[in-house]
Amino acid sequence: MRVIGKVLSLILATSAVIGLWWISVITVLQEQEKLLSADMLYIPDFVQDVLLGSGRLSDWFFAPSPELFTEIPFYLPFALFWSSIQGAVFSYAASQAIYTAVLCWILLWLFVGKRAYTGVSIASVAGLATASLFVVDQAVLIPFYHYATFLDGLILIAGVLFVRGRYSQSALWTLVVLIVITGGLVISSGFIFVAWFVLPLIGLLFLEGLCRPREWYRLMSVGFALVAATVLGRYLWGRLEFKVDPRVMSRTSDETLLDRLSDPLELLTQIMDYVPEFITLQFSSPIRGTMFVIFVVGSLLVLTRKAWVQRYLGAVQEWTRLQYFSLIALVIVLFNVGLFSLHDQQPARYMITANYLSMVYSIVLISIVLISVRAKALSFLLVSSLLITAVARAGITDVVRVDHDEIKPAVVDCILDVAESHQLTRGVAQYWQARPLTLLSNKGLKVVPIHGVTLKPYFWASSRRQFSGQYDFAVVDHSVDDATSWTTKAWYLIDRSKIIRLNGKPVEIEWCDQSEILIYPSATMRVAEKMTTVPRLPITVSSQIYWAEEDDAFTEKNSNKTIYEAELGESGFYQVDVDATHDISINGGLPLRLRLDPGDRPGYVVITDLEVVLRDLQGQETVVMSAVSSKELATMIKRSNDVLVAHKASHLWRVDQFDPWIELTSIKLDQVLSGNAVSVRYHLMWREMPDTESLTLLR
Repeated sequence: MRVIGKVLSLILATSAVIGLWWISVITVLQEQEKLLSADMLYIPDFVQDVLLGSGRLSDWFFAPSPELFTEIPFYLPFALFWSSIQGAVFSYAASQAIYTAVLCWILLWLFVGKRAYTGVSIASVAGLATASLFVVDQAVLIPFYHYATFLDGLILIAGVLFVRGRYSQSALWTLVVLIVITGGLVISSGFIFVAWFVLPLIGLLFLEGLCRPREWYRLMSVGFALVAATVLGRYLWGRLEFKVDPRVMSRTSDETLLDRLSDPLELLTQIMDYVPEFITLQFSSPIRGTMFVIFVVGSLLVLTRKAWVQRYLGAVQEWTRLQYFSLIALVIVLFNVGLFSLHDQQPARYMITANYLSMVYSIVLISIVLISVRAKALSFLLVSSLLITAVARAGITDVVRVDHDEIKPAVVDCILDVAESHQLTRGVAQYWQARPLTLLSNKGLKVVPIHGVTLKPYFWASSRRQFSGQYDFAVVDHSVDDATSWTTKAWYLIDRSKIIRLNGKPVEIEWCDQSEILIYPSATMRVAEKMTTVPRLPITVSSQIYWAEEDDAFTEKNSNKTIYEAELGESGFYQVDVDATHDISINGGLPLRLRLDPGDRPGYVVITDLEVVLRDLQGQETVVMSAVSSKELATMIKRSNDVLVAHKASHLWRVDQFDPWIELTSIKLDQVLSGNAVSVRYHLMWREMPDTESLTLLR
């Protein structure tokens, strides 16, 4: 009978694990188009370029959460195993539930020891994971969207619990070193880890240290490690050349944070308003609601009714760990609900820890109950019923054999067919189309994302090495035509008229649903030359003239400013080419000082045909100062700021920063009479500089 029991346990455990994987894969395949979007393919693109290719880290612009050390350790085995991007992405997406179940089992092992090795233990964890994880939301099935950061947090909790149960100096310092190193790497890649786990744990450790002075050294050692990991993570993040501060995206920049903290009552009101919404969300399905109730009631009972609970949790060997896990789980969930209630959007991906940690706790607690029941037949019956429920849940979907290489969004597949039939090799498209077209192509097609309105290469979560000046085709996504958001249109609706104005009419036009493909002779089509990340729209350049008496300072009051909109020139750079006139008001007979600010952004500047003109009441004009060329004007400059002669063309002035100005030598205007007007006229030509000379991504 003992042998039969072991065999049945093994079969049950194997079936449960296979069932979890099978159901994960089936559910993932229902979300295939979403999983092959540009955002989802960011890490696969990076791995293929930098880790498996010849790309360089320094060439990449990273999103607010770079995700390098959070996602890649989990994803890399699948990237190495599969020859196709689709196979690697789908398998990794399905594996997130497996990773979660494995960590649940590790937590179970921390509490029950060797009894976690039994088939019932493994089957209960896998069965419960199958029945409960997929009812929360789609986060467990969506890779590269912070779920791996949650898995890292579970690993951190397991480490803290391991030291908690069997304290030793060597184990403590091993944990401290691991937290600092691995925590620093994780935080550098996903700063949300600090909000999800680091801050609640630091607060808990500090309060516990005050209540338990004898444990102060051990508790503060772990707390110090978490602080050090945060500092190290921020430092490592700062070493990335191109990135966006995650605090800006999460509404926690210094100014925003101080503004929020200045009104504690408003913060409390926001939290209280969100808590009912969060609780309602937990009861969106019967299984989810049941698991949440088990989490709340179970954790409180473990903390406050140890003697009573021990009757039903006889398998527990480490009560201190289980009680501490209950406390940690409650604190982290409460902290996350309170913290993210202050976010103005409360996106689901920010609530992963609050939503899934309660599930993990309930899976572990129920598994302890199942393996604690003395009647093994009852244990088998309970676990089997869980498996039957899980399988019934999955049985709605037919199981089919799928060739991962052939899975592509319909529009992407159509465009790839057009590219292959016309032998196209390089093209441009809006952000959401470009990366899928590149990575899902089996023919080495390269499609570069460009910004819709400006036609500038869009340098976001991508490598600048992919941008070249010559292309074969452009994809214009007309599904954005009816977008109500101006930002959506500006970013994703490629300006077809600019493409044609810059390159002439295409030799052929093809359509794939609402995507228009403008085809040009090989390597002849161009877009704007200068990369952008967050462009200032419209692209404008201002020219401003200041005037002052000889001993006075220049002020905004005595100035005249004109703003010009730049146009995309034939060179591929945005430029301004205008005749400028500034009227100024002065007192007659005084020495006049002039300061000219020729453009308020980096670029090349040419100022020619400068004239300072006096105009009397009869309209007669007198030129009192003039310079036909930039060279001639240069001899009249008294001093300047950030205006340099360009290296390759002496008639060009180079502006590197955003505050250029030149002060001209004083002018004696003895001829000025009351009622006379003074005007400054000149021809201004401003043009962007190449990225090799001036990189202005956020302008």
